[in-house]
Amino acid sequence: MNNKDGLATICGQSVRVFPEPLNLLESFTDEILKVNGEVILCNNQADVFTKLAGFIDQYKWDNIFCYDYFIKDNMRLL
Repeated sequence: MNNKDGLATICGQSVRVFPEPLNLLESFTDEILKVNGEVILCNNQADVFTKLAGFIDQYKWDNIFCYDYFIKDNMRLL
């Protein structure tokens, strides 16, 4: 790989090895769904916490593990 653009030199020609999909979000969602994952799209931070609070209630979660201090601090308010 020659650079961060996903280009490689093959037989003296620059070739895109990892082409970027036309719709990156749609491609990401498709890949997650292929492995039985779930994708939840949020419009803003408030939407993130609203949907997360819904999951907590729906699945009766007692604990959530999180590395992000901002999210942890805001989760205490739910």
